[in-house]
Amino acid sequence: MSYMATYGGEKVSLATDSEMPSLNTIGISLSRLVRFAGHQEGVYSVLAHSLTVAELMPPGEEIFGLMHDAQESLTSDVPRPMKCEQHSAIEDALYERICRAHGVPHPYPKGVYARVRVNDNKALVAEATIIGYSSAMHDWFREEELVPDDEALAITRRHARKVQRWMFADDPQVTGRVFERAFRKYMKTAGLA
Repeated sequence: MSYMATYGGEKVSLATDSEMPSLNTIGISLSRLVRFAGHQEGVYSVLAHSLTVAELMPPGEEIFGLMHDAQESLTSDVPRPMKCEQHSAIEDALYERICRAHGVPHPYPKGVYARVRVNDNKALVAEATIIGYSSAMHDWFREEELVPDDEALAITRRHARKVQRWMFADDPQVTGRVFERAFRKYMKTAGLA
């Protein structure tokens, strides 16, 4: 049987309901993944993006923002225009299994998915504003959606200062612990811990 071996040693297979990556493994992987498939002027990680989306969510819903890209720890960050239906189906299946393995409700409670998408887009626009990205974003969004959100900009700037240190840490466990701490905090806030 084929499987993917993770940094943490978990063996993940699409064919069976196999092991899922630990929170530590998810955090390490997301800290090393570059947003926009690396097509930007600077560097920003999926971990920093996930932390930003979490902080933009309403109280009690942060866990859904933190976890929204957890499956990318296995699939990498594929930019939206490049995702085909099959890739999206694989991501959805992995996301559901990761949530179940870590006690995160799935599917989302009513209305949460829409708020995650709004905040995901706010973070994306803030990242493109700060890190730099091509004018292709004008093809993806309406002009009014490209106005950066002040809160998203502030959070993105704060995380941007840590990204390179996290990506190239001598001890990758640092980023695993960052993700684990945020997870525990937000699970508690959501009343799930």
